[in-house]
Amino acid sequence: MLEWAQDRDPARGLGLASSFESYWIVRDAVEGAAWLERLLARAPEADPELRANALRALGGASDILGENERAAPCYRESLELFAAAGSDVEAAHIRFRIAANMVMRGEKDAAWPLLEDALLEARELDHQIGEAQALGFLVQRSYADGDLEQAIALALESARLAREAGWTWWEAGQLGAAATIERERGGLDAAERHAIDALELSVELGDRRSTIFAAAELAIIAAERGASSRSGLLWGALESEASSGRVGQWEQHRSDLEALALRADGPEFAASRSEGSLLSIPKAAGLEPV
Repeated sequence: MLEWAQDRDPARGLGLASSFESYWIVRDAVEGAAWLERLLARAPEADPELRANALRALGGASDILGENERAAPCYRESLELFAAAGSDVEAAHIRFRIAANMVMRGEKDAAWPLLEDALLEARELDHQIGEAQALGFLVQRSYADGDLEQAIALALESARLAREAGWTWWEAGQLGAAATIERERGGLDAAERHAIDALELSVELGDRRSTIFAAAELAIIAAERGASSRSGLLWGALESEASSGRVGQWEQHRSDLEALALRADGPEFAASRSEGSLLSIPKAAGLEPV
């Protein structure tokens, strides 16, 4: 359909591609970004709100891929279009996206007040998903300030709101964040519970990126426990999955995560890593029988 639409009715194709925004983010941000970019170029006179939605979707796909500089102008133009159309809820969401993107691009000090504003605006609009998102990014401020307890509390509150709203993808991400912070402060049991929950949700969604990151967290937790075999098994499985196609942001974080997992390195880890390369992540994690 998109192939047909790009030549015959690009505006219709743009609407269809935009409607797949959540699918692109979860399943294939590379393909989604490519389609959105092509169709935006072919439909410059499309309805402004349609273009605003498409630009938001392109920004989201770009952020997931770690291409944050590419995302920034998409959000700015999307905000202009939504504001001109009087779409208050959509404009509020894009203001959050702009602030979140600033965090991703390292402009954190400037972003924190904007995220506080986004949180207040979401609550005023009774927009539960917007509240969950703003809280999720404010986790990073508490983490940067060294208040790990507050960071975990915010992540879990964000996950709760997402769960109530039926937004499993965000819930999984926030549980993953809580797992990492719990591990860093030494709460390995809580960290493992959160990471397993994040992995189960990610597998259920078919989200390769979140599945790989949750498995990496479990491998690191196992390494911290001295469980070399489990750590190696998980690392081998996630390496195999990551090698099957591009994974958003994985290359940016892989070496740091691998260094933590390799604290368990040795003959047992190496043997299990080789065995794990033949397993799916759910099987390596014990979610499915081998």
